[in-house]
Amino acid sequence: MWKLYVWLLGYLSVETGSDIRKKEISVISSFICGSAALLLRIAMGLLRPQADAVQFLLTAILPGCVLLLIGKITRQEIGYGDGILLLVCGLCLGGKNAILLFMSGLFLMFPVSLILLLSGKSDRRAELPFAPFLLAAYLCWLMQK
Repeated sequence: MWKLYVWLLGYLSVETGSDIRKKEISVISSFICGSAALLLRIAMGLLRPQADAVQFLLTAILPGCVLLLIGKITRQEIGYGDGILLLVCGLCLGGKNAILLFMSGLFLMFPVSLILLLSGKSDRRAELPFAPFLLAAYLCWLMQK
């Protein structure tokens, strides 16, 4: 299982840099990472071609798909990249842990947003990259393991 954790840590680290610098998440690296996570799960015997595998896949991608749908409905107030990040997290960790990770990232983002608003350094329409907060939440999650 630790291989998936290391894999996701590398992915989130790379995408954090990209999100900060370019304000974008790479679809290609996300596809590669998500596919590799599935292959790792199969190789480690964590995902067998049974009904459980279908259930796992559906619950794993559900949080990311919901976030992508919210991005579509809000005309990218929440970017598609955040949904893609959550899709890969779900494939690596499972749907429940992806939701917990997402909520933790939002929890970490809140004080930073509040400080920026109260200090006048940004307004409520400012866009903050979410990947750094997701990475920080993931690091906190890893420390609990």
